[in-house]
Amino acid sequence: DVLRDGPTLQRCYVVNGAKRLHMHEIVKEGSESIPAWMKAANDEGELGMLIRAAANIKSEQAMKYLEMLDSKGETPAPAEFILAMCEFKGKAYEAQLIKHLRTNKSEEARLWAAWAMATWGSDECVESLISALTDSSAKVRQNACYALGQVMRSPTATQYDRALEALKKLLPEDASPNLTAHNALSLIEARRPRQ
Repeated sequence: DVLRDGPTLQRCYVVNGAKRLHMHEIVKEGSESIPAWMKAANDEGELGMLIRAAANIKSEQAMKYLEMLDSKGETPAPAEFILAMCEFKGKAYEAQLIKHLRTNKSEEARLWAAWAMATWGSDECVESLISALTDSSAKVRQNACYALGQVMRSPTATQYDRALEALKKLLPEDASPNLTAHNALSLIEARRPRQ
């Protein structure tokens, strides 16, 4: 009850005490306590740790709560959130990664979605990654370059041509993802579709 309704200072004391306990035990408590723990952890800046704990122990209750937040377009602690969902759902989370990359207003969520596609993505991500090469954030563009080099294992001729064109456009004008763009170009050119 203190976590749900108590003043911030009391919630801080409870969360700080909980840090002494193992985070996994917090997550195992049950679905009713998860929203309260997440709110308290967010107040303390420890939400990422709690999300990672939920993913590490594969807590069905915690992951259902995170899925509910995700369906509403909420991504608290985007790095940990996106990685936890990928670890929990694997390739089944690919459609959500694409959605985050295309529509999430948070730069951090977009850059982690692009990064996660390098590991959990497939050819289904290619078009979104090509589009992300024009993102307003250099960090998102850099992660999109990296992921594109990883996921284009058997590109179609159209995907191949579009990816090369988009990556080549980055080279002269964008210093931050420049090396990543060169690396992605090398990987993709080695996978040229057979005519």
